[in-house]
Amino acid sequence: MQGESVRSRTEHRSKSLGRLLAVSVCLCLITGMTAEAPSSFAKTQKITSVSGQEQYNRHYKPAGSAQSRLDAAESEYAETKEKRTGASDDLENLKSERNSLQSALDTLNTKMTEAADILDGLETNISNTQTGIETTWGRIEELSAVIDELQIKADEEYDTASEQIRFVYENGGDLTNILLTGSGSYAEYLNRAVYLQMFTKYYRDSIEALTETGKELTSTKAEYEKNLMKLEESKAALEEYRATVQEQYEEIQSEVDKAAEQVKTYQDEIEDTEARILRYEKELAEQESDIEALRKQVEEEKRISQQAANASWRDISSVSVDASERKLLANLIWCEAGNEPYVGQVAVGAVVMNRVMSSVFPDTITGVIYQGKQFTPAYTGNLALALSRDSATESCYQAADAAISGVNNIGNSLYFRTPSSSVSPKYTIGGHIFY
Repeated sequence: MQGESVRSRTEHRSKSLGRLLAVSVCLCLITGMTAEAPSSFAKTQKITSVSGQEQYNRHYKPAGSAQSRLDAAESEYAETKEKRTGASDDLENLKSERNSLQSALDTLNTKMTEAADILDGLETNISNTQTGIETTWGRIEELSAVIDELQIKADEEYDTASEQIRFVYENGGDLTNILLTGSGSYAEYLNRAVYLQMFTKYYRDSIEALTETGKELTSTKAEYEKNLMKLEESKAALEEYRATVQEQYEEIQSEVDKAAEQVKTYQDEIEDTEARILRYEKELAEQESDIEALRKQVEEEKRISQQAANASWRDISSVSVDASERKLLANLIWCEAGNEPYVGQVAVGAVVMNRVMSSVFPDTITGVIYQGKQFTPAYTGNLALALSRDSATESCYQAADAAISGVNNIGNSLYFRTPSSSVSPKYTIGGHIFY
């Protein structure tokens, strides 16, 4: 069928089908272009291929006029703005929580520093007390040694004196006779008597002195031992207090670690949220630029529509369509109106043919469909995918044939889209408005 005109092909079709299509469309126009298809279209409205329906559900996109893209862009802009506002609120809440936690962490760090200072002081006191204990022990040991030496010396003195006394008693106990017997003269006797008295006094005084010194040293030792006991008790109390403070320090350290981890978590979330806000702001800037461009396109569409209304229109009979363009139109209809009633599919095809016949647009189906960003599926790749699979259903092909043959249920409308308060439609068919 390559190169054969559609008009010549459609002449081979049943004339009754053409009449049925024409009558049905006229009925639609008379009844105000409602969304319901006439009963004559009921059998062709449903997409018969299950796989085709699945493909359509995956790839269907709304109508792609500049106004619809503008509405979508403005809606997306509002959503992004709302997200940025929400993220900003989240950021403030996160910062508030982070600051509260940081304040608690600072308090804990102060307490931990105080506990550390107390521990350092306790360590110094315990060390000093241990030094005192060791010094006292050393002094006690020195005193014990001196006392032992004094005791030995006293014992020696006592033993010497005891020997003298024993000698006297063993010789009759008469000290005078002992002195006289051993003396050569009276003078020697006197000297011996004086010596004996001195000897006796010396040992008596020496023993008494040693004994007194021993008592004093023993008393001093007892004082040192008493002090030693106090030092050991003090050290034990300090060590017990240190253990308590150490336990508190470790508890505070644990709380500090937890608080620090929470602060870090909040800080990470804050940084993520700030990065998200920056992304939203970048998106908003890009969307604002897109919206501005789309507004210009909408104005251009209005200008073109007005220009087209005043421009000349070719007759449908002068339009030549080959098989590839038939397939192209059918698949565009599938992309744009695959889930619409049959009359809605015809209406989309009629928009394309209106443009082909208008002197303002390209004069071929291919030129119209691929004109810069006029039909969303054409520039998103969905149309190319549909063409590669020939996703168009029998209903879409019938709608394409009807539009190509001149069936028109949307007057001179050049655009279509989903309903919007920003557009005053000429016709409403199914889920689309036409203007």
